[in-house]
Amino acid sequence: MRQILVIILLSFLLVSCVGTNSSSEFVNLRTKLAESLVKWKSFKNEHDATYEYVTSYSGNSPPNKTVITVEKDTIVKREHYQTINLQKLEDSQVWIEDSPETLGKNGTLKKVDDYYDECSAILDYAEANSSDSNIFASVSFDSNGLISNCGDGAVVYDDGSHTFQILKIAPIL
Repeated sequence: MRQILVIILLSFLLVSCVGTNSSSEFVNLRTKLAESLVKWKSFKNEHDATYEYVTSYSGNSPPNKTVITVEKDTIVKREHYQTINLQKLEDSQVWIEDSPETLGKNGTLKKVDDYYDECSAILDYAEANSSDSNIFASVSFDSNGLISNCGDGAVVYDDGSHTFQILKIAPIL
């Protein structure tokens, strides 16, 4: 009986997230994104545009993550890992790009600034398609107010199309 109650509750929560955003919700999301962008620019300036961030996505495959290293506003390394043991959450490095010849070989290189631009475009798309009940905008931020997630419900993959997740943004000391 308890399992059925949990399933019903989860179903309700999922259904309550699906739907259109109102105009005031889009204004609120854009305001929060703009406030976060100010915090991001401050963080970036404070650390001389030198930082590392981690993105993650799972889609239909085991979870994986990509670690991007940025030094003085230039991407210098990108490492990709795939989870090989879900119970122990052990990762295995799949590939690394760490030279001018290899950087960008496995896809578009992005800095955190690009994710702010992408999130703004996601909000534009979601607002333009807000009559579609499967399209809704969501944006979340980490404990420092920096962007951590943005999507519109249209696509689940972190491939630059409608959804992304940043697990961590940290200065390189």
